[in-house]
Amino acid sequence: MDKELEQKIVKFGACYDKDIKFQKCAFDLEDCKLDGVFVHSSGMNFGDSMRCSHDLVLPDAGGVTASGGVTMGRCTNPKDGVQCTNRADSCEYPGDYLHVDESCTLQNDLIKNSTTRFPYCIKESSNDLTTITNLMTCVWSRDDCENSELGMFHAATTITDKNSDLDSYDQLQDGCDCSLVHTGGCMDINNDKSTFYCATTLQGCNVDRRFVGVRELLHRYAIDCRLCQGSGNSVLTDGAREAIGPPRLSNMILTPSPAHISPPHINAPP
Repeated sequence: MDKELEQKIVKFGACYDKDIKFQKCAFDLEDCKLDGVFVHSSGMNFGDSMRCSHDLVLPDAGGVTASGGVTMGRCTNPKDGVQCTNRADSCEYPGDYLHVDESCTLQNDLIKNSTTRFPYCIKESSNDLTTITNLMTCVWSRDDCENSELGMFHAATTITDKNSDLDSYDQLQDGCDCSLVHTGGCMDINNDKSTFYCATTLQGCNVDRRFVGVRELLHRYAIDCRLCQGSGNSVLTDGAREAIGPPRLSNMILTPSPAHISPPHINAPP
């Protein structure tokens, strides 16, 4: 029987003020430093959860962008090849990062009419003495590259390395959009997958949970967490395949969680 690789999507938490009034959607407590207290996704009431849903966006919801979710920031240095992105480290010039730009949504740069891009890891791999392939994985942050041993961290630029997955998938031509980004998630002490939820960092988890990184999620739990829904959900890059590991990959298929509308599938490189 084929082993299913279950795909899940990150759920936003939110910032609340001292009177427990909703302020804005957020990924983790770093987003709430100036806006009160962070509440993770599983601790939000239904109405606020719907405010921060990818699938339903209410007007004037506070912190919710036109495409749903949280507002991104912008790399402002004129020499920077990155525009809208998630964190300062994702810029080529991190010191010139504007942390909040209302024109930067999770999916799009509304000013430049381009895609919001995220960083990636590159790991060298060699099947023989002469051929070197760069295994690529789209991620949320530098910590994902280091803690999950996914390779060297790269800013959220477009991808030019011809030894990577660039030529295998059309979705990678403009760099890593949110649907291509792998994240970790929050697991309870009993490793109960039924209560598991995806998150970008440890700060996005409740205090009674541990953060599970990208590699462990793919290899041990057969869970593929993505930052958002989109065409990139169907792509499993070589970096992610390496994280899953050869013993399991040969009989593994990618299936969506029941809440997903468009079933993704593994799109094997030629």
